[in-house]
Amino acid sequence: MFIFKAKAKGNKDPDLFNWDEAMNSPYSKEFLQSAAEEIQSLEEQNTWTEVHQHEARDRIIPCQWVFRLKRTPDGEIKKFKGRLVLRGDLQQYTGETFSPVAS
Repeated sequence: MFIFKAKAKGNKDPDLFNWDEAMNSPYSKEFLQSAAEEIQSLEEQNTWTEVHQHEARDRIIPCQWVFRLKRTPDGEIKKFKGRLVLRGDLQQYTGETFSPVAS
């Protein structure tokens, strides 16, 4: 039987960064480049439509940046990942959602 426990705040993953931590790290240039690549990818996929805040018809959902160092098995850094994620926990959605699960 497996029991999963949430990580304590003191046991933070050293390869996981938020925006402020990433921009104050020695790898800030690499993280900034990964953020630019993420924005470019999202724009190419027409992920959003930019509107002025006062013209928004729906609630504006905030987002946050998550940065991660990807390492090789021997511990060397091989990639800098940046992801822009929505705060889905603040979304008020009444439609149907799909979430695949293993059976």
